[in-house]
Amino acid sequence: MAKPTDKATALRAALALAQAGKTKDARQAFDAALRVWPKDPDVLILAGAARAQGDDPAAGLRLIRKALDAQPLRGDGWFQLGVALRASGDMAAAREAFQKAIDYGFDQPAVYGYLGDVLITLDEAQAALDAFDIAANAQPTPAALSNRAQALAALNRFDEAVEAAQAAISGAPNLAPAYVNLGVARAGQGDYEGAYAAYQDALKLAPKSLRARHGAALAKAARHVGDADTQTEIERLFAHDRHDQVALALQAAALAERGAIAESEALQGFERFVRAIHPAPPKPYGSIEDFNAALTAHATGHASLKIAPPSHATRAGEHSGDLTTNDETGVMAAMRRMLTGVVTDIIAALDRDDDHPFIQNAPKKWTLDIWSVVMRRGGHQRAHIHANGWMSGVFYPEVPSDVPAAAPETGEPSGWLEVGRPGDHIGITAAPPIRLFQPKPGRLIVFPSYVHHRTIPLDSDQRRVSVAFDVVPQA
Repeated sequence: MAKPTDKATALRAALALAQAGKTKDARQAFDAALRVWPKDPDVLILAGAARAQGDDPAAGLRLIRKALDAQPLRGDGWFQLGVALRASGDMAAAREAFQKAIDYGFDQPAVYGYLGDVLITLDEAQAALDAFDIAANAQPTPAALSNRAQALAALNRFDEAVEAAQAAISGAPNLAPAYVNLGVARAGQGDYEGAYAAYQDALKLAPKSLRARHGAALAKAARHVGDADTQTEIERLFAHDRHDQVALALQAAALAERGAIAESEALQGFERFVRAIHPAPPKPYGSIEDFNAALTAHATGHASLKIAPPSHATRAGEHSGDLTTNDETGVMAAMRRMLTGVVTDIIAALDRDDDHPFIQNAPKKWTLDIWSVVMRRGGHQRAHIHANGWMSGVFYPEVPSDVPAAAPETGEPSGWLEVGRPGDHIGITAAPPIRLFQPKPGRLIVFPSYVHHRTIPLDSDQRRVSVAFDVVPQA
């Protein structure tokens, strides 16, 4: 490639290649510009964006940050940084970058669209809707209307979500996400046949859409998880990924519904993978009580702790974001070390010749997502799974003293963890197999991420604090 001599011409040519989908040629063009203008912020930002969207996101982030070091008030630079951070999975940092882009005058509709998408991922549905509204008012495109439908559904405003999704489809009949959002909204209305039809329309346009595949299976399961139609959808999920977490959860529920209790329990790993552990306090804490006190203070004082939104499993409680941020005391670094040791030991003990899906899907590389839940009287969690995890768990640093030490003969034990019962959105008629665990200070309970679990409503005036985590596989 010839050495470029005019920066503006070189960047226009590289952008034209990128817009034409010629990713390799575009990167070569940006790299050529970098060799000539290695410190120029314009070149750094665009070359960084190209790399971040390609096969070298870490290098892309470094280039964009280098440009922002030189020109920290560049809104377009913060926007591109946000896009790169979103692609890397760092949603909290992406939100901050998009907000800075807006603060520094780059308040384009696309920025609000990206910001809303990140806020949805962070379970901030109302803030996401506010961002999507700004984008839609500026440019009422079908994509913007579809985004509004997603946020409205997350807020349980299903009638409005249906209307927004249908408006998006009217403007763009080939917009697959609009059909997915229509499916979510119709399911929220209880119209499972309508939801299934919307998901099928989405799959015709985007056969690889995981949201549409899962939605279709869940729409059938909502009517009755033991039906042949539901099993067909489960098998379709397994055909794409034999370790699909939603498929495994539905399969466990379907087995129990058909009376195959032992098989359901085995799939969920009740006797093998669902367990209570009492880990030693991580250094530098001399006792589990000292560690629990420090962890409780961090978990209950974290800036991200807020009343759980309608889309979340938590009810009448508070839910945090990533607890590893703002770790001034170092307690989360200690927590991460403790959990890493537990997870590493569990993976090392697995028999890789065993064909159980939990074992066969054990990740070689993984990271931890960690958050807190704070409950008071009436607080609980609806039954749910963690579809993005491999193994999940919960640690209890603070538990009310009046939580019962044993399950009562009648009724449910206040504040206990229950695993195995499908959520209300799954149609069952038979009693499923379950396991109950008493929360105790310093106790860690782990289970496969596809196992349904819930917190029984808390009947106490004292606070219940838990720190939950997912083991998230990495490529």
